[in-house]
Amino acid sequence: MTITYYPAKGLIGGASNDLDNIDGGNLIDLDVALTEENGVAYRHMLDADGNVSEQSPSIVVPDTTPTTKVWQHMPDSIDVRRGWCQRPKFTWTNVNTIVIGPGAYHTFDGTNHRIVYWKSDLSYTVVTNGAPDWVYIYIDESAVDTLVVNAGSALLTATQFVDVATEPAWSAAKGGWYNGSDRCIFAGYSVANDIVEFFHDGDTVFFADAIVNEAADDIENVFEDIGALIIPKFSTIAIASFLVTALTWQWRTNGQSGATGHEIIADIQDRSATIEVMTDASQLIEVKASASDASTLACKTEGWKFPVGT
Repeated sequence: MTITYYPAKGLIGGASNDLDNIDGGNLIDLDVALTEENGVAYRHMLDADGNVSEQSPSIVVPDTTPTTKVWQHMPDSIDVRRGWCQRPKFTWTNVNTIVIGPGAYHTFDGTNHRIVYWKSDLSYTVVTNGAPDWVYIYIDESAVDTLVVNAGSALLTATQFVDVATEPAWSAAKGGWYNGSDRCIFAGYSVANDIVEFFHDGDTVFFADAIVNEAADDIENVFEDIGALIIPKFSTIAIASFLVTALTWQWRTNGQSGATGHEIIADIQDRSATIEVMTDASQLIEVKASASDASTLACKTEGWKFPVGT
């Protein structure tokens, strides 16, 4: 498939140099148009089955032979769109099914920059099994390659996703969390081969029930690690609840040098608090009490937050 680049000197109006004057019959998915109008530069990509109404500059529809084709406005340079995403809403349906709402992502395999997207809910069946661990959902770049070459489309279906237990790694060059050429978009926590129920909106994910990561433990008045928060490898923000017996308690990110850290709860008998904490790359924090006695602290992971790049 050969992508064509089209120049234009205006967006709409039907003049000979306008973007909407390019005959839709000659256009294919992923064609690119570069338009300059009144000193403003626009970059559009052709969606062959967009089938939506014109709303310039976001959406431009060819005046001739449009069928379902539309020009979609994209960020104006590769550097701007690197790592870009329109995150979908992820919905737990059952222990092996996650619904992926409409979304779009920039992907980069080291050679090809693409904007891939889908416009409807996709029911995705998780196939990875194992002991309590995270299952990561990726955009399968090899499947995307096949789709683009064979169908000339970047419109994904559930078959262009894959799940594995392999953790992603941050790629500054690609602007996202990747396993090889596959971009990570989500993670589900698996227990006894079942994905634990969760609720997602925006950048926040809550488990249906909190998960214990530190049973009640006698912790003294010096910072020490507690059990790792149960959050994906790509996240360092956990929503955690703490149950304490007396004293004042603080937390800090594992390995930092702050002497007082951040307060969990003030000195009071048997209280609980739910707060956001920032972990290190191993999902660890440290906690301490205000005195050395038999007081204890227990911690549960309530949920986690998406970072930049997912």
